[in-house]
Amino acid sequence: MRELDFMAVQLQQSVMLLQEGLETNATGRLSSDLIPPHNLSMILQQVILKLPQDISLIAGFTVDNMYIYYEVAKVQAYATTTAIRLVVRIPLRGADRVMTLFRSVPLPAYSEVLKRHVQIEPETLYLAVTENGQYYSLLTTADLQRCKLGIFAICEATFPFIHKTRASCSSALYFGQAESAHDLCRKHILNENFNPVWLQAKGPHLFWIYKVLPSPTVVAKKCKVNGTTQSSNLELSHTGTLTEDTHCQFYSEAFVLLPVSDGYTNVTITGSQIFLPHLPELISPGERDQIMHDETQTHRALAALETIARQSSPDQQQSYVELRELLATMASKTTTTSQTTWVYALVTISIILSLIILISRLWQRPIITLIQKIFPRRTEPKSSTDIEMKPMSTPTTTAIEPDSNDCPCCTEDPSELMEVTSHPATPLRMEVETVSKPAPVVSQRQGNVYISLNQASSSSGNDGGSAHRRKQQR
Repeated sequence: MRELDFMAVQLQQSVMLLQEGLETNATGRLSSDLIPPHNLSMILQQVILKLPQDISLIAGFTVDNMYIYYEVAKVQAYATTTAIRLVVRIPLRGADRVMTLFRSVPLPAYSEVLKRHVQIEPETLYLAVTENGQYYSLLTTADLQRCKLGIFAICEATFPFIHKTRASCSSALYFGQAESAHDLCRKHILNENFNPVWLQAKGPHLFWIYKVLPSPTVVAKKCKVNGTTQSSNLELSHTGTLTEDTHCQFYSEAFVLLPVSDGYTNVTITGSQIFLPHLPELISPGERDQIMHDETQTHRALAALETIARQSSPDQQQSYVELRELLATMASKTTTTSQTTWVYALVTISIILSLIILISRLWQRPIITLIQKIFPRRTEPKSSTDIEMKPMSTPTTTAIEPDSNDCPCCTEDPSELMEVTSHPATPLRMEVETVSKPAPVVSQRQGNVYISLNQASSSSGNDGGSAHRRKQQR
């Protein structure tokens, strides 16, 4: 009877363990009640023998590593008439399927040019880099939620891998491509009182990476050692690391760092690692030249954009100004100023030219008179009896003696008329001698020369007509 009771108790315990294991399997996880670690290790050793050369298990097959497979395995159970069968799916490691997953945490850096802290904003929160270091992938929080998270993040191949030559902000920082990082990364100019940044790095030796204000911050350290409390003060400023001792607490007026105690065992997997990308200058040379071109305008534009950012941002978010927005604002103002300067210059030149033309018209005669007075024309006077004309034409001379019979309109001895018709290329010389008569009046029109000689009045028209001689020489 006792043996039957003992067997009944064992059977009852086995049924209860089977029920608990099936309930665990119903959630998709592998239960150690159904497959103990030793049995699972034996199964995996048989699996390794059938795998191709470029595929392996994600960890070793010793009993110490079996907890990893219990975490990542997916199980589906179904029953037959004679047994309960389990389908266990364990992810394998391919030669080109292993990635290192990084979480991007930006830290502010002080810029001597802007006299402010500048922070780079990556496109996504996570960056996955392949094992050979040639490809990468940008993952968002939503992408990572579709993966099975744990010691390993196991994801289905639903996202692309991009070669490192096709850079993004995060990849340029990781692969050390400084020029691409300056072009692709968004840079935020933080206000003077930005929130401190704390990043905890887990591992065998826990420490904090911090970024605080430029002014020193006093931090109190309180530790419990063997039942006694020890206190000390530290002074933190700028950027650095703070090693956290076991059972020690750090606090100040602005923050508190709670103590954390972790235990570790030696395993074959790789733990967390910190990668600090190196960017020689946070501000590129082109951005530096544009900022230093007019520092007064830069600070004015920055103050205006900060005012807009504070008004538009919620109270719980810290305001910032994008560097690209600042540079675009400065470039727009520079273009507007240049255009305005050109408009002013054109208007000024137009006014000056108008004044010059107006003054030249009003003062033309006085200026000419003044010049003639200052520089008189030195010419020898001509004799009243000698008139020399040298036209650049060949004249044909016709002398007409006025006759009272032929000219009904002429009166007795009023005047004498001589008409000279000019033709090119022959000089003309005329000399007129007169006695006590006025100088001739010469007028020129369109190649013809008219000379009119007025005689002095006399008592006799015939005697007056013979009182002068007219000589024409060709």
